[in-house]
Amino acid sequence: MAEMDGTEIQQLNGGGGDLTTTTSTSTPNEHTMNGLKSDDVMDSPCSTSSGMDANLSTTSNSTSSNNNKKQSAPNYDDIFPALPMGSGQSAGPFNISSTSSSPMMMMHPSNSIAMNCQYQGRSKIKSSTANRVYCVLPEELRYRDLNRRHDEISRICADIKNKTQTDIQFTHSKDGTLRFLLSGKQEAIDMAQRMLANEIKAQTTHNLPIPKEHHRLIFGKAGRKLKDIEQTTQTKIQIPKQDEKSDVIRITGTREAIDKAVHEIKSISNDAYSRSFESINVPKIYHPFIYGPFGRMLDQIQKETGAKVNIPPPSVEKDEITITGERNNVSAALERVKSIFEEKLRRCQSVSIEVKKAQHKYIVGPKKNTLNEIMEQTGVSVEMPASDSSVETIVLRGESEKLANALAVLYQKAHSETEEEIAVPGWIHRHILGPKGTKFQELSLEFPKVNVSFETDENRIKMSGPIADVQKAAQLIQQRAHEIASQYAVDEIKVSDPNHIKFIVGKNGATLRQIRDETKATIQVIGNDSSSNENAKNSNNKSANASQQFVRIEGTIESVAKAKHELENLLRKLENEVTYELAIERRFYGQIIGAKGEKIRDIRAKFNQIREDLGVRMDVQNDSDLIVITGPKDKVEKAHERIQTLQNNLSDMSQVDIMIPSKIHNHMLGSKGRNIRNIQNECGDVIITFPLEGSTSDRVTIRGAKDAVQKAKQLLVDMSNDFQTNNYREELKVRVEHHRYLIGKNGSNIQKIREQNNVRVQFSSDTSNSPVNDPDRVVIIGKKEDVLKARATLEAKIKELEKIAQLEMHVDPKYHHLFVSKRAALCKQLYDEFGGVDVSFPQQSDKNNDCITLKGPKECLEAVRQRILEIISNFDAQETIEVEIDAQHHRHIRPLVHSLQQENDVRIKFPFRSNRSDNNNSNEGGEEIVADNKANIVTITGLRENCEKAKQELLELVPVSIEVSIPFEFHRFIIGQKGVEVRDLMDRYNVNIRVPQPAEKSDIIVVTGNRTNVENARKALQERLIKLEEEKADREARSYQVTVQVDPIYHPKIIGKRGVVISSIRKNFDVQIQVPEANRNNNNGPNNDNQEQQQTQANDTITIIGYEENAQKAKEHILKLIQELKDMVTDEVVIDSRIHPRLIGSRGRSIKSIMSQFKVDIRFPKVQNGEDPDVVTISGAKDNVEECKEHLLELADNYVSFHLF
Repeated sequence: MAEMDGTEIQQLNGGGGDLTTTTSTSTPNEHTMNGLKSDDVMDSPCSTSSGMDANLSTTSNSTSSNNNKKQSAPNYDDIFPALPMGSGQSAGPFNISSTSSSPMMMMHPSNSIAMNCQYQGRSKIKSSTANRVYCVLPEELRYRDLNRRHDEISRICADIKNKTQTDIQFTHSKDGTLRFLLSGKQEAIDMAQRMLANEIKAQTTHNLPIPKEHHRLIFGKAGRKLKDIEQTTQTKIQIPKQDEKSDVIRITGTREAIDKAVHEIKSISNDAYSRSFESINVPKIYHPFIYGPFGRMLDQIQKETGAKVNIPPPSVEKDEITITGERNNVSAALERVKSIFEEKLRRCQSVSIEVKKAQHKYIVGPKKNTLNEIMEQTGVSVEMPASDSSVETIVLRGESEKLANALAVLYQKAHSETEEEIAVPGWIHRHILGPKGTKFQELSLEFPKVNVSFETDENRIKMSGPIADVQKAAQLIQQRAHEIASQYAVDEIKVSDPNHIKFIVGKNGATLRQIRDETKATIQVIGNDSSSNENAKNSNNKSANASQQFVRIEGTIESVAKAKHELENLLRKLENEVTYELAIERRFYGQIIGAKGEKIRDIRAKFNQIREDLGVRMDVQNDSDLIVITGPKDKVEKAHERIQTLQNNLSDMSQVDIMIPSKIHNHMLGSKGRNIRNIQNECGDVIITFPLEGSTSDRVTIRGAKDAVQKAKQLLVDMSNDFQTNNYREELKVRVEHHRYLIGKNGSNIQKIREQNNVRVQFSSDTSNSPVNDPDRVVIIGKKEDVLKARATLEAKIKELEKIAQLEMHVDPKYHHLFVSKRAALCKQLYDEFGGVDVSFPQQSDKNNDCITLKGPKECLEAVRQRILEIISNFDAQETIEVEIDAQHHRHIRPLVHSLQQENDVRIKFPFRSNRSDNNNSNEGGEEIVADNKANIVTITGLRENCEKAKQELLELVPVSIEVSIPFEFHRFIIGQKGVEVRDLMDRYNVNIRVPQPAEKSDIIVVTGNRTNVENARKALQERLIKLEEEKADREARSYQVTVQVDPIYHPKIIGKRGVVISSIRKNFDVQIQVPEANRNNNNGPNNDNQEQQQTQANDTITIIGYEENAQKAKEHILKLIQELKDMVTDEVVIDSRIHPRLIGSRGRSIKSIMSQFKVDIRFPKVQNGEDPDVVTISGAKDNVEECKEHLLELADNYVSFHLF
């Protein structure tokens, strides 16, 4: 064991003491930093894992045999040693070990010991920029496809770099591990690592059952606790709603994040889980012994003690173990945990072993199963370094006599699997895989434990698994690759002119598809465009220049040769053709297209005619003025002359600009440009262009044929003049407070002016688009004479409004509160009703002033004065009456009082709530004084008749309760399914219905609510009771039973094939028929005679349920059937079994026809049951059986005669 991996192990005292001292003879190639490859950039001052308080082991490497080998690159500590500090202590939590294999120390061997002593324990200068290596294992990755994974990870890294201001580099290892180098500030690196974990690692979901009563503690006030847990653990936690019965909390995130979230939630739940809670600090290294292999020790402790023990997961750096449950159970569990810890602390020792980082995953195993297996077999705990750490040291902790066995098992697990890769051209990969991987699935049955990865871009296949299986897989795959290489061929044709590619492909790929169909070869065009680049990635021609374009052919040898011949002929033909470019000015594009594309369709027709007549190819360039003509030289020149002639014919065009004010452009265009389209359709070949929206330009352009342009110009000018004539504008200055009087109620006044003068009148709110926002402005629009007439009318009305008068009147100050209370609501009402009359009252401090001022239109002042006097008179005539209503009903009546007050013009006041203790008081002499109880008195203030009316309506609102007697058996029908029926009654009649609990078995249902509504609800309940009694009587009538004794041998006949006969009886007589099942129990006891008799009688009884009359009729029908069955006879006839198929016919049609004709049942023998194959059984009426028998024999004779002759 001492020679394993070139490592010598010296075992020191175990337990919680110092780590072991290890002497390593590893080669320089093994001194890679943080487990990265030699070409990775990994110089980092912060690569040492933090969180360990123990001193690191001191390692001295033997270099005598390696002096001539290639030296590894110096690290940060060698080049920049730590500066001396005054205290002489390390700035970090642990000492930095000295290694003689460092290149700097090798170059200066004389200084190795001095330098080691000089800088031992001295701190380094801390940099504001830190580096960290973060590793993600292949099984933790979210994306499995390599190409997609690389592109997606690059995008994610770029996004995170921008958000966190960090530098991120990543590399892929041979084993599929993804490593990230993060550089930046410490807090930024932490955030970047969390974001990478969320984006890169596969998200899983974990369901955690937590008692419902603990959910609120996890959720926290306003959800803050839940948000903190989600932010801390980087997970998504879903807690079921209160109305849901589920107690399962759903956690989504990476595995490590889920473990942290589970620990946090369980800790919260355990705090409130029981009355007793204990915690114990046990060093993290001893947790596996308490947890046990596969958690069995923990389960045993919890099962035996009845307490819940929560051990933090490995990813949580906590030593605290919490125990919750009953007090005695917690004490017992705590003793068990202490005993295990103390025993392991006393007996355990540790051994360190160096194992290559690539082999760690085989020791851990899927879901850490291998670690649990090692512990189960040996009783030794295996401590693995973090997956993102470069440390290769594995620590085994356990009893001294068990460590040797554990080392052997660990070595076996570490070397149980291997990795291998073979070189196979990428184009062969898909042939090995087959359609949807079917061929490879068949091949992989020979090596099911091997994981095979096809890397097409690298022309290789990687395999990992058990050594023997990997060797077998490599042999089979190489054999299959040689077979494919001998059957298929690959060839490439270079295309010198990139313009020829589109002709090889053809329109929508037609040319290429035709060659593929004819030759049965696979053809790929690889070039510089996006689609070609993608094909180039999948190709395997590494020597091809990225700027070149070529055609790749793949298939059988014959198909590749044939396809290559076709493509070479096509390329030779394309090289003999010439291309000519024709320029057409862009200003002719509109005329070429024409209205609704009519001209362009004609041109296309002529264009195609030229192409067909001359046999040339013509292409129009989208981004230039060129038409490209391709073909033989003489034909290209003829096509050029004809196109030029077509352009000259289009050159007879004209363009005119007219000036139309920009403010009327929208009116000229019309709704969705309808006016301009009408002009274009009327004038023919013309295009009218207005300035862009928002532009102040008045220029409108007309382009087209000369005559059409002149006609369109005249129409536009006429439309503009007409619009400007009919849109004359006048503006008035009117005070804003007069606007509503000019407009009138519901706009009646202004509408009258509009109709009389045929104008539009816009107030300041209607002219928001005006550059001047003047609230006093009124605009009149229309013909000039109509506008002037409407202006005169408005000015006359304005003069009348400006004649404002003022009036004073005397009102007793005791009435002033009627008008100024409730924010002067009554004054505002008078202002609205009487054309804006303002009513001013004296200040409240001037209590002796009874003068009020009225200001407004003269004709309105007197009306306001009369209204004020009327209000005062009504107030003096008001009375107050009292209504006694039980205080418990006040809260039900209050919401309805507002409408009563408005309808009856009264004020209703409820008493204030008072404490019961205020009702009874005692004087000094001990005599009890009973105060007047006014808690039930409601006061109504208003006119006498209004108060009386309101009183009656108020009393009608007082809820009453009545009792309705309904038998208890009907209560479930009154309630309905899930209370639907009773809720419907309560909603329909606006009452409350209380149904007694089932345990009371009371018949009384209490209905509470308005007297009228309660009475209506009572009637509805009585009607429902009558219907329920009728339904009960009907059910009882339908439950009449009658029995009939029938021999079980006739039961199948009564049921019929697939239940046809019995279903027909049920349907015809509207009854339910119960036929007993056959007795399958064999009672062999000597004292079971009575039981057998009873059982036989029960098996003979057929029960009929339904109305009495229908049940009796059904019974008679069944008895009649039985009698018919008893009258039936059974006879056998011998017919050669070879003739049976002819008698039966296709799908039994012939035999069914015979049975229907003679009304009999015919059964053919079952040879598998040992029956005579020639005997056919006929059952039915005697005469029918005889006739059917003769008919069958006759048919058999006919078949035999026909066969013989």
